Amino acid sequence: GCSCEATRLRLSGGSAAQSTILQSIDALLGIRHESAFLAEMVDYMHPAHRQLLKDLATETRLPQLVAASAPESRLRAAHGRAVAALADFRKRHIGLVSRYIVAPAGRVRTEFASLAERGTGGQPLIQFLKEVRDEGALPPPLSDPGVDGSGD
Repeated sequence: GCSCEATRLRLSGGSAAQSTILQSIDALLGIRHESAFLAEMVDYMHPAHRQLLKDLATETRLPQLVAASAPESRLRAAHGRAVAALADFRKRHIGLVSRYIVAPAGRVRTEFASLAERGTGGQPLIQFLKEVRDEGALPPPLSDPGVDGSGD
């Protein structure tokens, strides 16, 4: 037998929010999220990925450059298109989740149904996705030198 004492862990479960890519894009564009869940998911990332997000949050100057550019500048227009494209991606993602997770779960009442309601990371699935989408669709606070994209 094992002489070690069993320790119960409470983990969130798999979630796409554990991926570094979208949080990196948010940080580069100066998009901040209020969701504590996104910040918690950073703890599940590889240490090098956590460091990347921290570096992007503190070293990226794109938001300041955009804020300092003329309203009609190509840089500001490109930044606006990038923010809009990310919001569109998130909108389409919600559509896919609704079609392939939420709708089937509504037809089959099993453990899968609770997954559709809570998501793999334990968050209210559609509500969480819509919050992230909506925060990303808002113009980032470009004049804030503390833009960090980390959700803090």
